[in-house]
Amino acid sequence: MEDASYVTTYIVPLLDQMLSDLWRNTELLDKINLWIVAGITGVVEANHSQIGNLVRENVNKMDDASLIALMEDKLGQDLQWIRINGALTGFLIGIVLTGVRMLLE
Repeated sequence: MEDASYVTTYIVPLLDQMLSDLWRNTELLDKINLWIVAGITGVVEANHSQIGNLVRENVNKMDDASLIALMEDKLGQDLQWIRINGALTGFLIGIVLTGVRMLLE
């Protein structure tokens, strides 16, 4: 084992074979996935209030400018689509209302 080639000769092929077998065993992968999801869900549910308090504390530490910058960085693209959709919807509603008004006059 002190020889450096031991790892590349024996350990790496063994790990490679084990991973290859694991990827082919979809049933086992599904069980592992469910176990991981259940574990993470349990931790989040058990510490929900602590997570909320931690987020609240971190947000309260931020000043207005850094909070706005963070929100624009994370939500900017979504907000831009909301603006575009709102403008298009308002335009179409305006056209429909104008058409209805012209028909009623």
